Amino acid sequence: MSTRRSLSLASSACVALLAVACAKDKAKSWDDWMQRGVAPAAAECDTTALTRNREFGQKYNITGTPTLIFSDGTRAPGAIPAAQVEKQLAALD
Repeated sequence: MSTRRSLSLASSACVALLAVACAKDKAKSWDDWMQRGVAPAAAECDTTALTRNREFGQKYNITGTPTLIFSDGTRAPGAIPAAQVEKQLAALD
């Protein structure tokens, strides 16, 4: 059984993600971190939208991306084949 835990605002990963989000060159900051292991430099900016999105995910138990939520309320967490998406959408008609 796997255990998932959400990132707290104080976790090192969350701090790094916020630094990437606030970086002037977000793509370079992300690539440096993911591909070269270079931690993003501390930066500050308005993170209201990020906090709102994190709280939304916690409220609705969205623990991964992508998460598809269909109009009937069913959800598909994680990547699924296009044929499966099409089958789910067809079932809603």
